[in-house]
Amino acid sequence: DHHELNEMFIEMDKGDAKSKSAGDRQVTKEEFKRAVPKVEAWGKRVPDADKAFVEVDTDGKGAISFEGSAQSQ
Repeated sequence: DHHELNEMFIEMDKGDAKSKSAGDRQVTKEEFKRAVPKVEAWGKRVPDADKAFVEVDTDGKGAISFEGSAQSQ
């Protein structure tokens, strides 16, 4: 469901309040790694966060957008 994916993405994008990238509609590798426990609570097992991030960072720019993550689902 697109709405559920959007909510998950927003939660991951919150990141660390001190981070300049928090809330920028991009999820960095650091934000993704911090969100792994939440992702697993949502039912998605993430045994290797670095590998999982590379799989969804399809353009290799070091951040994923909602559009990019939704397309990889």
